Amino acid sequence: MKKVIVYFLLSLLLMQNSGKWIILAWFSINQPYIARTLCENRSRPQLHCDGQCVLAKKLKAADERAARDLAQWQQLLEVVPFTPPITADFSFASVSTIWIATAFPVYSSRAYADPSFDFFHPPCS
Repeated sequence: MKKVIVYFLLSLLLMQNSGKWIILAWFSINQPYIARTLCENRSRPQLHCDGQCVLAKKLKAADERAARDLAQWQQLLEVVPFTPPITADFSFASVSTIWIATAFPVYSSRAYADPSFDFFHPPCS
């Protein structure tokens, strides 16, 4: 049962992507009938149209239908990224000092000393 579903979905996918090939196959199979009955230039055999006008119309219609379907899918699947508006200008230095001053009233900036980098030196040779 799974194989049947796989083959069915695969054939649907291939048929969707090969619309022009199906139209060309239909035209090549039915070209005598198309040239005799559907051709716009059947009354003027000196043009040697042989139904090419019908083929051109069918291919143009398929292209327009594909473009319309593509635009419809793009409209359905369009993702608009959400970017929240920036409403405040943050200055990190002022925010950190205000926070430290209110959270740790005994904090002294002089109590902090830079780490010693004396042990970072190139190897002795």
